[in-house]
Amino acid sequence: MSQKIVRTKILSSKGKLSAVIHYPKSESQKLAILCPGYLDSKDYQHLVGLAEVLNNIRYTVVRFDPTGTWESEGTISDYTNSQYIEDIKNVLEFMLNRKRYEYVLLGGHSRGGQLSIIYAARDRRISLVVAIMPSSKHTMTGQRYKDWERTGVSISYRDLPENKDDKREFRVPFSHVRDREKYDVMGAVKKIKVPIIVAAGELDEFCLPKHVKEIFDNANQPKQFVMMPCISHDYRHNESEVKFVNQEILKLMQAKVILVDAVDTFVIEDKGKFKIFKEMYDLLEAFPNRKIILTGANDEQIIKFGLDKMPYEVFTLKHNPEKTEPKYFKIMLRQFWFSKDDVIYFEHNPPAVKSAESAGIKAYYYDSEKRDLKALKTFLSENV
Repeated sequence: MSQKIVRTKILSSKGKLSAVIHYPKSESQKLAILCPGYLDSKDYQHLVGLAEVLNNIRYTVVRFDPTGTWESEGTISDYTNSQYIEDIKNVLEFMLNRKRYEYVLLGGHSRGGQLSIIYAARDRRISLVVAIMPSSKHTMTGQRYKDWERTGVSISYRDLPENKDDKREFRVPFSHVRDREKYDVMGAVKKIKVPIIVAAGELDEFCLPKHVKEIFDNANQPKQFVMMPCISHDYRHNESEVKFVNQEILKLMQAKVILVDAVDTFVIEDKGKFKIFKEMYDLLEAFPNRKIILTGANDEQIIKFGLDKMPYEVFTLKHNPEKTEPKYFKIMLRQFWFSKDDVIYFEHNPPAVKSAESAGIKAYYYDSEKRDLKALKTFLSENV
C-alpha cells in the first residue's frame, strides 16, 4: 500500500469540517488527530510536518480546521471551546466508523494542545496525549482581556498556508472568551489516566514555559516533559525548527520504556514494613523514560506491599500467569501496544529474567542482596 493523502469533509453540528487524512504505507490500528492552535490552519507547516512524522511510524493521521475557521463551515461566532470539543469528537467518530482503530493519539499546538487535554479527560478512547506549548488560563489575561471585553471583538490576522505574505482577518467575538472560561485545563489534566507528553518552548512568550510546566506538574503518571531550547511559540515559520520540534516529540514517543520489578527490587522490606527503595527511585528519576512496575500481586498483596501508592504505573496479572511464564510478558506487551524492542526490564528473580528474555525482552538480573545500583545504572544507560 502506497502512502496516500486525502482531503475530505466531516459532518459536525455547525456544518462540515475540512480535514486532511494521511494514510500510512502499511496499515495499522493507530490513529492520530492533530488540533490547530488559536486561529491556526490545519495546513500550517508544523502540523503538516508532525503528520508526516507520525505517518512514517504507521499512524493514520487526521488534521482539521475547527468550525468557523479556514476551510470549515460555520461562522466565527461558532469558534468556541465547546464547539471545538464537539469537532474533535466528530472527527474521532468519523474515523472510528471507517475502521476499528485500537490506539488513538490526540495532540496539538497551543490552543490545540489545551483542547487535546480537555477532550482526553472526557473520552477513554484516547490512548496518548501530545500537548505542544498548551495554552491555559494565564494566556487570556491582562490588557488583552480588557480590550477584548471593551470592544466586544478581537481582530487577528493569520498568514495563508500557501503564501505567508498574504493575510486573513478573523474578528473573534468576546463570547469566545466567555465560553473559554468554562474550561479548566489544570483540572482536566488531573483526570487523564493515559500517557501524556508536554512540550514547552524556551523562548515562548505566549504560553510561558513556567505555565506549560505547571500543566505537566498537575498531570498523572505516565508523563514526559521536554523543554525545547531556542524555540518560540511561532516556530512554524522556521522549517529547521519545525523538524527539530517534531523529532523531539518522536524521541519521547519512541523512548524505551523501563520495566521495573516490584517487590524485593523497587519495593523493599524494612523493619517489617514495605517501602520504596529511595536510592533506586532517585536513579530511575534521572531517566526521562516512562516506567512501569511489573508484579504478580493480587488485590490483597497490592495493599500489603504498598503498590497502590507507587509513583509509576503498576501492571499485574494477579498470578495468572506468573512472571516466570513467558505468557505474562506477551500479555503485557500486547496490552500496552509495545513491541519487544520498546522495553527493557530488570528483575531480581532469575526464572522471571529468563521468562522475559524468552519473550524477546532485553532483561537484566538485579541482585537484590547486593543492590548494586552502579551496575544497574550502566545497564539502563547502555540500553535506553
